[in-house]
Amino acid sequence: MSTVNPEILQELLLLPDYLRKTQLSLMKIGRGAAEDVAKLTGRHRAHESQYLNFLAEQGKITKERRGNYVIYGIKERSQNLATEIRSLPQEIQEILIEDLYCAFQNRLAVLLRCVKDGRRS
Repeated sequence: MSTVNPEILQELLLLPDYLRKTQLSLMKIGRGAAEDVAKLTGRHRAHESQYLNFLAEQGKITKERRGNYVIYGIKERSQNLATEIRSLPQEIQEILIEDLYCAFQNRLAVLLRCVKDGRRS
């Protein structure tokens, strides 16, 4: 396995669920239009277009206009994570993301308690 930047995982886990699903779906295909992402998420193209535009405005993904189409892509720094995600079976991808999210939430809770108590973890 290649090395994954932990900052990328943290950024991904900090996203609301609906945006994380969009970005993970884009990571699975690498590049595509809102319609391509909508096929993976099962949501309407218009919703995915809105979510993808927001992610692009935040600098989390790339956006390129080609004629009447807008093509979105993952940033170069996210390539390793995207490659690893694409190589896993769908069931494992879902478990991995859920486990990462739970681990992050637990770590965040510990850090917040430490800040509240005035100590470091």
